[in-house]
Amino acid sequence: MRLKEVIPEVVYGGVDGTISTFAVVAGSFGGGLTLKATFILGVASLVADGFSMAVGSYLSAQSDNDRHPLRNGIVTFISFVILGSLMLWPYLGGIMFEWAEAPVFVGSAVLAGVSFMIVGGLKSRVQKSSLLRGAAEVVILGFIAAGIAYLLGDVLEAAIT
Repeated sequence: MRLKEVIPEVVYGGVDGTISTFAVVAGSFGGGLTLKATFILGVASLVADGFSMAVGSYLSAQSDNDRHPLRNGIVTFISFVILGSLMLWPYLGGIMFEWAEAPVFVGSAVLAGVSFMIVGGLKSRVQKSSLLRGAAEVVILGFIAAGIAYLLGDVLEAAIT
């Protein structure tokens, strides 16, 4: 297995893992959920969504008569979980050391930005485009998705309390 062959799957899983996991974190923060609740939702979403993405990658490769559907599914899952888990680490630390929600969320946002830049850089390599443009695109879209989730969490929390 050559790295060049799996980079598209790393990008596929990594982009979705980072954006969807941070959106769960942002929505939970917007909704006023505790660190523990956010961590539980984040981990559950990380594993379930990662598995779903892996299944999609596997089935897509099968339907394209690719000889490597299992490899694609595994790489997609691993990249989803590794890159998506970065923004959950501050929540684990916050739970263990009883930190306040706001600083934990800021730490998570910083790690999300780093993760967005990593997958954006990989994406630019696959597309043979500008590194800066690839990273900026994923950072902007990732934070837009998180902003939407935050606002929904805030609005729903206000509506049901």
